[in-house]
Amino acid sequence: MGNDLVRYSRAGDVFHYRWAARRCLRMIYPKSLLRQIVIEGSKERELAGEYVIDVTEYSDSSDSDAKEIAYYQLKHTTVRKDQPFNLSDLKGTIEGFANRYYKHFCRKRKVHENPRVTFSLVTNRPIAESFKRSIVTIGKNGTVNKRFQNTLENYTNLKGKHLNEFCTSLVFCDGEGDYSAQRYELHAEISQLLAGSVDNQ
Repeated sequence: MGNDLVRYSRAGDVFHYRWAARRCLRMIYPKSLLRQIVIEGSKERELAGEYVIDVTEYSDSSDSDAKEIAYYQLKHTTVRKDQPFNLSDLKGTIEGFANRYYKHFCRKRKVHENPRVTFSLVTNRPIAESFKRSIVTIGKNGTVNKRFQNTLENYTNLKGKHLNEFCTSLVFCDGEGDYSAQRYELHAEISQLLAGSVDNQ
C-alpha cells in the first residue's frame, strides 16, 4: 500500500509538471497575451486561498486595458478515473477559490483596479454533470436544489450577486488526459515549435 501511495503521488506530480509545461509554451508565441506564469501559487501570496492554487496565469486583455488572472487547481487520479466529483468532494477547492474571489471583489476597491479573474479545476477525473449544471444555473441567477444552494453558500460564505458572479468565474476542465497523455501532448506541442526531432523524455 505504501508503494502504491508513492506511485500515485508521483503520477500526480508528473501530471502537474507536464500540464504546467504545456501552458508555459504559450508564452513563446509572438502574439500571445500571456505575460507571466507562477507555479505552485500566485503573486498574490498574501491573499486567502493560496493553498488551493497550483498554477496562476497573468495575461493582457484582448479587448480592454484590464488585466486577466487565471487561477488553476490540478487534480489527478489513477484509481478513481470513472468516479465523478460532486460538490462535497470539492469542498476545499470551492472554499479556497471563494476566499480568493472575496479578497478580489468583495472589498471596497476602485472598479478599474479589479482584474478579470477565473478559477479553474483541471482534472482527469469527471465532474458530475448535475454539479456543473447547478453552478451554471446559479451563475445565471436561476433556481437550483435548495440543499445544493445552501451547501454552496456555506462553503463560500457568499450569497446573492456575489455568489452568482463567483459561479460564473468557475471553469471545470474535466476532459484532461492523465499523466501519460500529458506526456504525449507536451511532446507534440514542443515538436510544433522546434525544427528537427524532440527527444522522447
